[in-house]
Amino acid sequence: MFAAFLTGTAAGSFVVWALLARRERLRAKLLSFIAHELNTPVSALNMTILNFLEGLFGEVPKEQRPWLVLVREQTARLGSLVGDLRDLVHEEFHRDLSLTKVSVALAPVVARALEEMREAMARSEAVVESAIPEKLPKLYADADRLARIVTAMLTHSRKFRAKGPITLGAKSVGGRQTFTITYAASKAELNHFAGSLDLYFPARQSDSQILSSTGLGLGLSARLVRAHGGEMRLAPDGELMRLEIEMPENGVSS
Repeated sequence: MFAAFLTGTAAGSFVVWALLARRERLRAKLLSFIAHELNTPVSALNMTILNFLEGLFGEVPKEQRPWLVLVREQTARLGSLVGDLRDLVHEEFHRDLSLTKVSVALAPVVARALEEMREAMARSEAVVESAIPEKLPKLYADADRLARIVTAMLTHSRKFRAKGPITLGAKSVGGRQTFTITYAASKAELNHFAGSLDLYFPARQSDSQILSSTGLGLGLSARLVRAHGGEMRLAPDGELMRLEIEMPENGVSS
């Protein structure tokens, strides 16, 4: 009798588990579909705005150009969010996140991200001081993911910077490369920095818009860095905050 009860309980538990697993797969599939559908209009918007800014549709009046630049920035942000959403689905649900690693030079990636954020930095009155050597060895990384990681780091530093410049630096030691951003941190970040690398940090800070991160914050980026065989670190140094990633260079096993 007792054995039959245990058998029935086990069978019932298996059915519940199977139903929950199927529901999770459906959720993941739905999110993947949403991300795919969003990517098409976002890409079309981005190309259209770039064509306007480059004068392919005629000269853009000077007074309208800043607004087109703003639209370009926000469209690029949407594109990054779509990419982050797709990676989140593969990382959290499918557990099959794959990277396409190639040789990537860090300096051009940072320069491109800074150019895309130039107006946003200017609106925040943030001066960026970059001291990244041009002749660093190339990283062994997924170029698209690396660009989004760098953008997320710059966005985080712009949002939580209290004053002074944002300083960028990089160095190569023993086949691994470190990209570092330092800035004067806000009191809010100094008190809550420990959670910033948690994937669910933006959701957990829903009671405070000041503390919430932009988009998916640094949590997904930290996971992407680990998938590369690297590490992301965020720690205070007095009133300064030091945000950095360390990743393997080309030809170095991760």
